[in-house]
Amino acid sequence: LGGIVDPRAGAALRDGAGRGSRALRKHLCQVLGARPTAELPELIAAAQTAASPSSDAGDGDGGGGKNGQDGDGDGDDGALGREADLWRAVGLGAARAQAAAQPEAVERAVVAMTARLGEVFAYELRYRLLGALAALPGTAALAAVEQALQTTATAAAERTAASAQDAGLRTVVATALAGNAAPGARRLLRGLLAGADPGVRGRA
Repeated sequence: LGGIVDPRAGAALRDGAGRGSRALRKHLCQVLGARPTAELPELIAAAQTAASPSSDAGDGDGGGGKNGQDGDGDGDDGALGREADLWRAVGLGAARAQAAAQPEAVERAVVAMTARLGEVFAYELRYRLLGALAALPGTAALAAVEQALQTTATAAAERTAASAQDAGLRTVVATALAGNAAPGARRLLRGLLAGADPGVRGRA
């Protein structure tokens, strides 16, 4: 379906998001992210529609593996996994739109991801949203990342459980920032290098 231009192929792929093994889910995200950028609005709408009240709270990692990195276990993470996968695909689509000099499409994606990041606390969702935003060079995307990192750092200082999650989020951000040549990304990366977690410093 990934190579079929017909929008119905994109709709079928979106319907399959969040299902199957972790490897299959990852591949489907990549296929969705590689779809024509004209389908990005539909992809954003699908991610927004997938949002559920249970996605807005909770400390679970959604089966994302150590420090939120991709695990290889099988299984379906339900509504939370579906939404996280769709936002991951939105981030990939936004990166393609950025490369194709389509600023309006990028802005639309950034606005949607930033809004969701500001209201959600589920770890897997924050992991996917932060990784997607940190890869984009725009000021708004990087400002959202910086604010979210400050929020997680505050939570980590108050709760032991949040400390591991903070490290996981900083790790995915450092990985994304490493491939981002924007001056704002370089500044954030230098800040992560000064952090205490050796895993985060290694990614930065």
